[in-house]
Amino acid sequence: PGENPPRGERRRKGSSRNVRRGPIAGRPPCLTDPVTGRNPLPDAPRPQRLTALVSGQVQGVGYRRYAQRRASDLGLAGFAENLHDGKVEVVAEGEPEAVERLQRWCRQGPPRAEVTSVEALDEDPEGLGGFSTC
Repeated sequence: PGENPPRGERRRKGSSRNVRRGPIAGRPPCLTDPVTGRNPLPDAPRPQRLTALVSGQVQGVGYRRYAQRRASDLGLAGFAENLHDGKVEVVAEGEPEAVERLQRWCRQGPPRAEVTSVEALDEDPEGLGGFSTC
């Protein structure tokens, strides 16, 4: 009763060799189609960066705070800053559609602002996080 079986017949309780059950902890599931070798998910849009130099009565009217709220609502990262020449610089990164919506908002601004022009520059994203005012 208390004897061990011969060495070749010994089994580990609950083990099953060469059997994989479920994904390995800590690893993402495989996203490659085994037939085509490609990712079956659609490509995510490439992040875009906007630098907008906003002119007019845009300082002292809450422009930066409104820009921060609007950008955050759109899921964008970046910052809004008053410049010495009276302009406000708005820099935003994220999905192209959201960046375009913020650019359209910049032309209008908050209720007390009087925007006369917006100079928009497309630049390479830098991977900013969050949205702040300076």
